[in-house]
Amino acid sequence: MFFAKNFHNTLSKPVENDSSAIYIAGMNPLGFFLASRLQNAGHRVILIDTPKAAETYTGHELNIKTETPFRQTGFLFDCRYEIKENPRFLLICGNPDTSFSQLAAIPPSKLQKTVIVSISAFSEGDKLMETLRLPVINAYFGSWFKFNGTRLEFLGGDASLTLSLDNVDERAKAIRGLFEKTKTDIRINCSYDDRRNFWEFFIPWAAVSLCRTATGKNILSLTGEDAGRRLFDACLRELISLAGPDAVNLEYNDLLRSVYNIPDSFVPELSEQLKKHDFKLLSRLSAFIGSHADINKPTQELRRLLKTVYDKNLA
Repeated sequence: MFFAKNFHNTLSKPVENDSSAIYIAGMNPLGFFLASRLQNAGHRVILIDTPKAAETYTGHELNIKTETPFRQTGFLFDCRYEIKENPRFLLICGNPDTSFSQLAAIPPSKLQKTVIVSISAFSEGDKLMETLRLPVINAYFGSWFKFNGTRLEFLGGDASLTLSLDNVDERAKAIRGLFEKTKTDIRINCSYDDRRNFWEFFIPWAAVSLCRTATGKNILSLTGEDAGRRLFDACLRELISLAGPDAVNLEYNDLLRSVYNIPDSFVPELSEQLKKHDFKLLSRLSAFIGSHADINKPTQELRRLLKTVYDKNLA
């Protein structure tokens, strides 16, 4: 029998007004994963979110299982609900509970020298730029997680961050230095084409989120039967049609391969939220599909899946 080997990360308590701090907005799987990698590499990391989330995770050890078999590490994070200093980096992760109004309350002068990165399925950069009145970099993370509130498991995938920046941009160099020169094992890619970056991440994510949540079946079961494969095929083609002119840069086979590469044990954030009777992500996904659809873009399967998910969870 094998047992997971446990390790503990016990970095010293951060010093106030230390301008070297890295802030991560979003106490969610991606936020915790990036915080653990950066903290383990010796960086001072502060997680921010709502006061409730900060209270929940303050002094709360989070076990994070790495891709190395039978190893997990217990992490304690500095959790807050506001930025009190001038951070080097602000990474806004996933779809954090941290509201735009909270971020808007940060004085722009505090972030003038901060590299701000938005890592989200919905390409939040433009909206955040309006909120913060500062430049924001869109980025997309190609890995998958399983999280139960006390234990975070990295399920695999490409542990890389794709930045919508030119490779020679000084901010790209700074982010690469942050992640690649301090042994975080997170690779940095750069591609200036943000629309392509967005759709290449969003389409597989949306297809798996809807198909898995609507059917209740895991990815292996769905892709192992004709009906499931037809379902994914229809979803991918309809999502590609939503991309409009951007679809010219998308390859169906690459997107299908991305779906097949998602770990079978992955449970979409959409499913996890609905278990808690939280409909924010479902409403947002529905609104996004509706706003991109028109008479020339078929969305019958996507609308059917959305209706199935709503009916199952409103019953």
